[in-house]
Parts: sequence; structure tokens; C-alpha cells
Amino acid sequence: MPGEFSPRVIGRRVSFGLHDHASRRVEVFGDWNQWSEGLRAEAIEPGLWRTPAIELPSGRFGYKFLLDGQRWLHDPANPHKAPDGLGQPQRCGDDPGASARDADNQLKAATDRPV
Repeated sequence: MPGEFSPRVIGRRVSFGLHDHASRRVEVFGDWNQWSEGLRAEAIEPGLWRTPAIELPSGRFGYKFLLDGQRWLHDPANPHKAPDGLGQPQRCGDDPGASARDADNQLKAATDRPV
């Protein structure tokens, strides 16, 4: 089930989830806003975090989790990677006209983003 957990893509809407019992605050940063503002995740049960769904335009977007404002983490539920020339940030998104299933299959993952 981890592959189904994050990111969750439905049409143009995406939400991110993380299973982490150690963190007290989880945010997701990404290309969609030039990494300027984190999308805060809520604990939906102990150790299970989920962001609200946001609408994104067609495209591919790098993203990472920021745990407790200190540690960057790639999405452990997303096994795909796409190089960007800067250390392979997480990827999510779709191509114009792609279905939600196609978008899900195009999601990409990566390594830690420098702070």
C-alpha cells in the first residue's frame, strides 16, 4: 500500500502523505511555488501525515518533505527518480491530457535536497 499513499493524484489535484512517528511537523516544498512556502501536513492518526490536496497545472514538479523544519526527506513511498541536474529532487505531475492513472505512473522520486 505505500505506493498508493503518496503522492495521491486525482485529475489535477495532488496530496502528499508520509508515515513517520518521529516527526512533530511535516511540510512539503516544491517547484510549483519555487520552494518558497511549505504545504503543511496534518497528522490524520499517530505517525500518519497527509497534506490537503492542491491543484497543479499540467507538468512535472520536484518536491520534498521537510521534517521538523530541519531535515529534508525524499518521498519513501515514491520509488521513481528523475534527474534534474541538481541531485534528483522528487517528481510528481503529468503530461497534458494524461489520466490520473497515467499521471500516477509518471511520478518521480529522489534524494535529499540541500538546505
